[in-house]
Amino acid sequence: MLTGIGAATRLFLAGRNASLLGWLAGAVFLPSLALALGIWSGSGKPYEGLLTALWYIGPMNRTPVLDFTGAANGQLTLRYTLIYLALTAALLTLGFSVGCGKYSTRTNVKAPLTCVCNAKYCQAL
Repeated sequence: MLTGIGAATRLFLAGRNASLLGWLAGAVFLPSLALALGIWSGSGKPYEGLLTALWYIGPMNRTPVLDFTGAANGQLTLRYTLIYLALTAALLTLGFSVGCGKYSTRTNVKAPLTCVCNAKYCQAL
């Protein structure tokens, strides 16, 4: 998000709130997708392949449904932005819930600090 703060500032100063929301959706969607796919697969390869396809089809070709940055500027851009924000929340929730169970029950090693799901194994907090 830090590298895109210039674009966000420019959108904010121009009063383009819908575009700013699209920028925010793209800024939080990609890390949540990377986290969820990394936890589920144990590798970064699925994310790398999916990101290449999503980036080429969505923002590069301005396909509104797959444009997670809001750059398509169509009538439904705000709707798709809200969908990507909801997907972000779902990916984070599912990623952490599956990740907590996956890493806290595999061994008796303490899980990451964010894991509070399985009190028997997860005592990081």
